[in-house]
Amino acid sequence: MNKNLDICRTCTRLGSPRTVQQAKKEYPCIVGVKTFDRRGGVSDSSIVVTICRSCRKRKETLFDNVRAAKGKWRCRVCAGVEQHGRKFLYPKDLPRYIKGVDRETLGGNKQVTAHTLVKMCCPDCKEARWVEWQNVERNKRFPCKSCATARRWKSDAYRIWYTQMMQDKWQDGKTRKAFLGNRQGNLRGSGSFSGLHRDVKASLVAAGIAGFESEKCVGDFRVDELNQKERIVLEVFGDFWHLNPVLYKGDYRVVVGKMEMAAKDRWKIDAERIKTLKSMGYRIYVIWERDFRQNGSLAIGKFKKWLKL
Repeated sequence: MNKNLDICRTCTRLGSPRTVQQAKKEYPCIVGVKTFDRRGGVSDSSIVVTICRSCRKRKETLFDNVRAAKGKWRCRVCAGVEQHGRKFLYPKDLPRYIKGVDRETLGGNKQVTAHTLVKMCCPDCKEARWVEWQNVERNKRFPCKSCATARRWKSDAYRIWYTQMMQDKWQDGKTRKAFLGNRQGNLRGSGSFSGLHRDVKASLVAAGIAGFESEKCVGDFRVDELNQKERIVLEVFGDFWHLNPVLYKGDYRVVVGKMEMAAKDRWKIDAERIKTLKSMGYRIYVIWERDFRQNGSLAIGKFKKWLKL
């Protein structure tokens, strides 16, 4: 056997032995190596990090693929575009509904690739956002995430299926515990921490009210603010999501979350929730969005006065 050849311990294929430095020098598109052969070199079955020639994104692939492409390797998406006979465009060739192009995501020769970010308006909400060109190419009326969800929920069949699926999942104790646990700590991430709640939290801190933790679980409930030491729960109710009795009548029907209900049914759910929390030994105080938006200092002052009772 030729001593200049090395056998890969993974696939037992023969390949020219290369060090990492030699591989990068021979193929400049390689920026890193993930796996090595038994001698610490780069073989055909080694996984390398390389830059796609078209979209300029970093991808992982076999060294054999880079070598076969003679250093002009393309990712699957960009290669698929060329195989289907669709040529890459220049920014000036894009349709009129494209409002802008992220120049940093252009491919070689400043061409628009499948991964290039383009700016377009959602056909439903008319809000401009950045999306990949491949999504726009598939669907010219590509909606934003919120509008796409709204479209799905207009289907009665999808709504019934999703509601039944979530009800079935909720019966499992482990799933319910994991779901409630994932909803905690939203201050550290995006989560479902509402803007109203953030404003109330900032006002509490400014007023010197300490000891409260946000988004904590009490039993099977997730509460907005919890003082475990004093066993106090502060709930921040939005006027729409909790249907403020000052603004809505009992027979008013609205879609809240994923279901349609009357205002009186929403009030009943909230009342049972508060009753359960009280039975667990907690004191409950509710701040409504209307009261806080009209006079935030007054609403926080009333809560501060209630704490001293």
